Amino acid sequence: RMKEGREPMFSLDPKPASLSRPQDRGHLWQVKRFEPRWLAGTCVGEVLFQADYHLKELSMGEYAQPVAGMTSCFDRIDKYEPGKEWNAREWFVVKDAGIYQSRDNVLIPHVEIGVQARETRVDSDGQEDIPLTRGDHPLVEY
Repeated sequence: RMKEGREPMFSLDPKPASLSRPQDRGHLWQVKRFEPRWLAGTCVGEVLFQADYHLKELSMGEYAQPVAGMTSCFDRIDKYEPGKEWNAREWFVVKDAGIYQSRDNVLIPHVEIGVQARETRVDSDGQEDIPLTRGDHPLVEY
């Protein structure tokens, strides 16, 4: 973080060319994006990718929810705006990270993470975040 000026980040992004051609919407391929770039190919980068992918699988209802009573964002769609199409993205954020040292000189990594979600819109320039996402949006509620 000190060297790069930001927290490490992973994002699964749509390929820009696919977004600009409506006939390709059924075949949207995605690309892995690591920040900083050197994370690609590392164990840390792979953990970020696997966690991000599994978050998306859970939110879309691919697997049973890890918390009793929790529902996928698709289970919440009718509450939002029935019949309305929407796009959104979600990602992990690092809230705090550090390394602590115990009294007997053991190094202990510490990471606090959260999840953010943002509604998006697709236009001729690609996909962009909507400045303010409603709190009752299915992915935000998830």
